[in-house]
Amino acid sequence: MTNIQEKTEVQNEHAEEYGTTRKEKYFFLSSLCRDLEFAIEMDYQTAKYFEDCEKMNDILKKYYSKKYGVEKFNTFKGWKEEGFKVKKGSKGFLFWSKPKKKEKVQEEQEQKEDTKNEKAKYYLSYLFSNLQVEPIEL
Repeated sequence: MTNIQEKTEVQNEHAEEYGTTRKEKYFFLSSLCRDLEFAIEMDYQTAKYFEDCEKMNDILKKYYSKKYGVEKFNTFKGWKEEGFKVKKGSKGFLFWSKPKKKEKVQEEQEQKEDTKNEKAKYYLSYLFSNLQVEPIEL
């Protein structure tokens, strides 16, 4: 195994847990969030560690940071704007996206059909860590 292959495996270690399909990834992230919420609720030390986290994505960032030694997360585009490129073969860390709003036309139709379903839909989002990027060479 070459040095490059070893580095790629280390930086993608987290992605092996996710599964391959979108449904498996969604299920994994949902389960992870439930487990973290339960741990925070049941254990004082865990609750204290995550006490400054307001949102689930904040908890996920802190969890990934501790588990994989990550210092910073950003989107592919965000890293590019900061002068970095994501290393080839890198797999992003799973997070929740911002809630997506339905188009007004669909919303009006659905309100007529079902007025009790007003929840926002969250999708998967992928962020890359500082360990998965390198400076862009000019």
